[in-house]
Amino acid sequence: MIRDGLAQYRYMSQTSNINSLELIIIYYRDRMESLFYEKLARFSEGKLIEMEDIDNEDSPENLFLTSIDLKSKCEREEIKSFMKNLWDSYKIIIEIVRTNNKLEEILTTTSDKIFAFCQKFKRKVEFKRFSESLRYYVSKIIKNMALYPDYLKNPFAVDITENETNERYLTIFSQQMKTALNLKLWQEAFKICEDMNAIIKIRRGVLKPKFLSNYFENLAKVFWNSEYYLYHANAFYSHYTIYKKFSKANTTEITNKTSLLVLSILSIPPFTIENEQKEENRAKIANLLSSSGTLPKRNELINIMKSTNLLELVNPEILSVFQLLEEEFDLLNFSMKAEKLFEILSQTPEYSIYIPALKVNLVYKTLLSLREVYKTITIAKLHKILHIIDLPIIENIILMAHVQEFINVKINHNLNVLIFGSNEQNSGFFLNERLNILANGLQNLRNSLGVNIAEEKSKEKQVFLKENAKKYLNESGRSLEMRKIRINKPEINQRFQKEKQKEDEDRRFIDEQKREEIEKIRIKEEQKKQKEKDIKESELNRKVKLLSELIKAKGPQVVKINGKKLESYNREELAEIEMKDLEDIKAMMQTKEKENTESKHKRTFQKVDFTERVKREGEFSIIEGFWQSDNQEVSELIKKAAEEYKRNFEIRRNLVETNGFRMNYVKENLEKRKSAYEKDLAKFRKDIEKEFKQSVLERALELLEKQKKRDDEEKKKREEAEKIRLLEEQKFKKGGFLFFYLIFV
Repeated sequence: MIRDGLAQYRYMSQTSNINSLELIIIYYRDRMESLFYEKLARFSEGKLIEMEDIDNEDSPENLFLTSIDLKSKCEREEIKSFMKNLWDSYKIIIEIVRTNNKLEEILTTTSDKIFAFCQKFKRKVEFKRFSESLRYYVSKIIKNMALYPDYLKNPFAVDITENETNERYLTIFSQQMKTALNLKLWQEAFKICEDMNAIIKIRRGVLKPKFLSNYFENLAKVFWNSEYYLYHANAFYSHYTIYKKFSKANTTEITNKTSLLVLSILSIPPFTIENEQKEENRAKIANLLSSSGTLPKRNELINIMKSTNLLELVNPEILSVFQLLEEEFDLLNFSMKAEKLFEILSQTPEYSIYIPALKVNLVYKTLLSLREVYKTITIAKLHKILHIIDLPIIENIILMAHVQEFINVKINHNLNVLIFGSNEQNSGFFLNERLNILANGLQNLRNSLGVNIAEEKSKEKQVFLKENAKKYLNESGRSLEMRKIRINKPEINQRFQKEKQKEDEDRRFIDEQKREEIEKIRIKEEQKKQKEKDIKESELNRKVKLLSELIKAKGPQVVKINGKKLESYNREELAEIEMKDLEDIKAMMQTKEKENTESKHKRTFQKVDFTERVKREGEFSIIEGFWQSDNQEVSELIKKAAEEYKRNFEIRRNLVETNGFRMNYVKENLEKRKSAYEKDLAKFRKDIEKEFKQSVLERALELLEKQKKRDDEEKKKREEAEKIRLLEEQKFKKGGFLFFYLIFV
């Protein structure tokens, strides 16, 4: 209802009074926000963050948990409704303002509020949905500008190539990127970088350096999190170049940025995972980082760093790290130097993130140096040289170096050694080592048992004779079996024929099963082809139906697909056209129809507006005539008022002069009235006192008489009661006497 009302008001006001629409939208947005935060003030922030997707139903787990605690369920439903109301309000505002270039300021501020809402309440799902809708809307603008030349003729169309509009959208995407990084949505952040790059490329004028610097800085963060260290270094180098050239930073800030650039370049390993990507993916990322589409490698970046004298701007500890990894390398002392340098780097959070990558490159540098000196080295000695790195990490790095064919090195855990060299040398070494170990073991075993060489030789001879005897017996037994077979050949042939018949039957059964399976597969293929054919036929029928609808709806206008009119397409040619193209044309025609309706409403509004203006102009002339006719009467009334004012002023002056007489008169009257009042008051008090005493006395006498009457009546009642009691006692005594008398008699 609110959406329809705002849309209708936009049609009415966007041509003549767009400011009123802005005020209404801002008031609606602020009002919904204030209501939202007022209602949620009584809930804790943890409950708001725990809320899942507000657009969809709760998961079965949450439904089960909330069914146990009804209070928690009611709170969740209440919070969800509040959040959904605010979120729907934001979506309505974005939907209303995004198609009007005069409402871009509201689009920017509302988008910022959406990002702040998502960041505060950790709304990752809603943030992704809004990002997708924003991405679709921007891509639709770019597509419309490319496909439809009449798009920009609409006075309210958004021209994203125009500098001010382009900067507004880049501002929105920059804030969106910041929110994605805070929510740790790295994949979404990379998509936002792609969107920013697409907008930057279609821009007409020169882009401000701050947008480019911000773009490359955020891209560097995304690549670092994805462990694409070469891309990270290239992105940071682009950011550093723009930052140093255009920013007004002081020497300390430049030194800090240069140090970070050097660390990012030194963190690139000698072999990178970027080389394992597909060519199209590498080209895609290269276009994000450079207009030329090519990226320098690690050695090229180091040469650029040396040629531009960047090392003169870095901090001393960063220069020491560079010298340790790239220039001088002392196997005896480098570990202590590296430990001290890494301890210094860990004190700065911006530098500390590069320490793990620098340690990996330090291991590679150590392995290259050890290869020149040693063919084999014990693992304990290697760990002693690289004591600043844990042994499992060193082994993983060595394994990676061998897999990537960077260094031909292997680890022998049985011998606890590290072996450098070719595969042949490694295999020879292993064989010699194993033979030496075996010989030493046998020698130790013989010495411990104390066995004689002569006895060993005699036993070996006996064993040899036994084995030869077994061989002879086996051969003689085999010859006897062959002779037996020749004697029983007819029986064997008969048995062989039976086995052959059985094998033939089994083979026929297997062939029959294969034929059945092939037939089933053929039937399935035919069914699949028939299904595909039916799908294509139904899709073709849909295309024909949609084409006929488009031909009816287009009217006299000419609509073409691939340079050919819609009416000239037959059924076979229509099969080659994508359904999406027809749907796009339908959407375009609906958009044009909507624009025509809007323009019709606009013309009607302009006509009504013109009529109202003419009417107001006529009314103004009539009102002006009345005013001129009444102007003379007004002047006369002004003169009369002035004269009346003079008369009243004279009367006031006379009254002021008589004020003293009035005061004396009032004072005398007050004194007379006061004395009379005091006399009357004294007389009144005396009369009241006399009357009061008389009334009190009379009242007291009256009460005494009443009390006396009551006492007499009570006394009389008591006397009567006493007489009655005495009479009853006498009667009782007489009755008792007669009773006893009768008993005795």
